[in-house]
Amino acid sequence: MACWGKIVMDEQNQHVYVTWLRDQLRIPNNDYTQSVCRCLQILLRIDGYRKVFFEIDGVSAIVNVLSSRVGFQLQYQLTFCLWC
Repeated sequence: MACWGKIVMDEQNQHVYVTWLRDQLRIPNNDYTQSVCRCLQILLRIDGYRKVFFEIDGVSAIVNVLSSRVGFQLQYQLTFCLWC
């Protein structure tokens, strides 16, 4: 709903949600990393969400995951997030 509708989350909710996604990336061996990456792929297509993600240093969380041993699908998803 936050990505497909015409109404975006307010700034406070954006910050809370994007911070939670970033924190999920920082958890080693998180079983839900691929789901988190998929959420980020969808979310980061929108300028306002990208700005918040950048401001909370989300890029370094992606880079840290990419520097670990992850499969090619996760590499693709995370690279897509950086490309957005």
